[in-house]
Amino acid sequence: MKKIVMGIISIIAVLLVFSLTGYSKVDASLSSDKKETEQNIAKFKKNLDDLENQRFEIIAKLEAVDVSIINVEKKIAQLEKDLTSKEKQLEATTISYNKQKAGFYDHLRNKYEQGDVQYVSVVLDATNLTDVINYNEYYRIIKEKESEQINKLQEVKADLETQKKVIEKNKKTTIEQKNTLTLDRAKLAAVKKTYDNSMASVKKQLAAEEADRVAILKEIAALNRPVSGNYTGNGRLQWPVPSIPTSTTNISGFRTPSRPTHMGMDIGGYGVTGRTIVAADDGEVILAKSYYGYGNTVIIDHNNGMMTLYGHLASIKVKAGQTVSRGQVIGIMGNTGQSSGIHLHIEVIINGTRVNPESYIR
Repeated sequence: MKKIVMGIISIIAVLLVFSLTGYSKVDASLSSDKKETEQNIAKFKKNLDDLENQRFEIIAKLEAVDVSIINVEKKIAQLEKDLTSKEKQLEATTISYNKQKAGFYDHLRNKYEQGDVQYVSVVLDATNLTDVINYNEYYRIIKEKESEQINKLQEVKADLETQKKVIEKNKKTTIEQKNTLTLDRAKLAAVKKTYDNSMASVKKQLAAEEADRVAILKEIAALNRPVSGNYTGNGRLQWPVPSIPTSTTNISGFRTPSRPTHMGMDIGGYGVTGRTIVAADDGEVILAKSYYGYGNTVIIDHNNGMMTLYGHLASIKVKAGQTVSRGQVIGIMGNTGQSSGIHLHIEVIINGTRVNPESYIR
């Protein structure tokens, strides 16, 4: 009795597993695409974080250079102010120097031209030799004082000229510093622009991957949604291009030695342009749009664990959610997607696994 019960349980378990496997209609390639897309999203996010950190470093350097440029400009402004002040002082000192120097020489010239009348009068009025000597000493002292004043003004002028040269030299050096900083800033700005462009590119790629992920999730949901149950294919698939006899067409098979990853069957040949494609069996259209490398694609769920995919169509004649009958036109043969010529790429998917279409179509 115990053996019978265990046998029944084993049978039920096998049937349950088969039932669950049959119900799952998630395309294996979609799951792989989803995984790859999520890996790409993670990679792009990391790249974006790295670029953002590097960009922040450049911005910090730019800000530091900007502060240095502002300080240098302030220094240049102060030096220009000091230079203007020294030039004014030098101008005033030069005027005073020239004025005193001219007055000194005018005084001497007048004495010579006038014959120094006062000196003669003093000599004539002098009562003794001491008066003459004292008067002569007086004039000598006056001339020395005038000469000293001129010499002091000349020293002040020379000192101001030296200070002016020092300020001009400092100004020149500071301007060179500013030019160097400006050049450094331009280089940093160019680097920042490169990072900005790289970030924009990565953000664009990230957005595209995220959009792909959303699209894949929607397609997985569509493939897994419950079917209406108003139809059931009989599992015997008809030839999908009735206008082309099987005997006259070129067929590229499933996983051939030259194309080990080819997961379907290609139907083409001479003069196939514009040929109509029909549903291989009754079912419901669960996808009717451009689909990755397949180009314009139709996928039909036959409600018996089997789905068929029709790729590279020139145009699609059905819509997702539409029920179709065996032999009903669903599209026109074309060359869309990753295709090297006009043909139909058809796949047969049983319980989520691609199988050789030739085993079911003919």
